Amino acid sequence: MCISDGPNNSLIERKWRALQACSRALLHHAGLGGNMWAHALHHAVYLSNRMPTAKGDPSPYFALTKTEPDLSIVRVWGCPAILHLVYEQREQLGGETLPSGTKARKLADRGRELIYVGNAENSLNVHLVSLSAPAKIVVTGLVSRYDEDAITGRRYQAASDEKARTHADFDNIAPDTPMLTTRVTGNFAIHEHRT
Repeated sequence: MCISDGPNNSLIERKWRALQACSRALLHHAGLGGNMWAHALHHAVYLSNRMPTAKGDPSPYFALTKTEPDLSIVRVWGCPAILHLVYEQREQLGGETLPSGTKARKLADRGRELIYVGNAENSLNVHLVSLSAPAKIVVTGLVSRYDEDAITGRRYQAASDEKARTHADFDNIAPDTPMLTTRVTGNFAIHEHRT
C-alpha cells in the first residue's frame, strides 16, 4: 500500500474528514476567519482524542494514560477570555515615568481581552490568541474570566424568537447581496448573518 494512495487509506481519510468538519464548525460558530484554521484544527484533535469512539471503545486519551479526561476545563472555542496581567505587564495609557524610573500603573488595565483557542496538553493552561496576531499563542493559567455568552448570544436567538426558515426563503435572495457582514469593534471582528 502506498502512503499517497488516499482511497486505500479509508480510516485515515475518514478521520481527516471528521477533523476538518469539526474545524469548520468551530470557525463558523465563533465567526472567525480562515487565518484561525490551525487553532481550530488543533482543538478538534484535542477533543477527538478525549471522546469515546463510535464503537463504544474508550477514548484514545484513556487508552494511553489509563485516566479519564477532564472535559470540565474545555470552554467554548473562540470565546473572549480576559488574561490577567501581572503588575509588571500593566501599562497605563499616558502614564508618566515616576522619579524612581518606573511607569505609573495605578490606573492601568488589569487584564487584556484575547480569544480562547484551546487547552494545553497535560496541564490546566489554556491557549489564547489575539486577532491582530493569531500566530502568537499565549499559554497561561491566568485567565480571570471567559465570556462564553458572547459567542452563543451574539448570533443565535432562542428558537421561539426566531422565525422558522425554509429553503424557499433563501432562494428568493439576490445572489449579489452579501450573506455576511463584518463590523470591527476594537480588536474583534463581529460577523453578522443577514436575516
